[in-house]
Amino acid sequence: MIGTGPELLPTVSLLMSTGTEPPFRSLATLMYAVLSDPALLETARATERGATAVIQECRRWECPLTWVLRRCSTDTELCGARLLEGDLVCVNLASANRDESRWADADRLDIHRRPLPHLAMGTGPHICLGRHLAALEADEILAGLARMAPRVGPDRPALDTDGVEGRGFRSPRRLTLRW
Repeated sequence: MIGTGPELLPTVSLLMSTGTEPPFRSLATLMYAVLSDPALLETARATERGATAVIQECRRWECPLTWVLRRCSTDTELCGARLLEGDLVCVNLASANRDESRWADADRLDIHRRPLPHLAMGTGPHICLGRHLAALEADEILAGLARMAPRVGPDRPALDTDGVEGRGFRSPRRLTLRW
């Protein structure tokens, strides 16, 4: 049975923040990356797989939500540290998505790398509620930018992470375009 009134408010609050903030930020980073490197837009336009590769690699490269808090569901050991059931653990998603043992040259945006699952939109029971909407929006943004190219571009030529900021949530602070 679904609660009402005060019982429902925490759920709605969670949906509003987690279902909108990470997808919004991942879309901003996608636009920043694609407008900074026209080759990314060409790859996205070439095939449906190209668009998926660009979207997923942008999410891996600059994770919109950098960390989350979780409780251990069972006693375990991690990197020599003993964690007990119920312990609070801070999971660094951005660091996990740049793990050099999983991705070669992990700090570089590379849409041609072998696709591997990443944690940018969470996983399992903690997967982002807005991920499907974000995927549809990303496809539409890529299609729209492809229609406008090359008439529109960023005011800065190089793709780097200098324009992406934030400790908890990360995305470009602004994206100024030239026409």
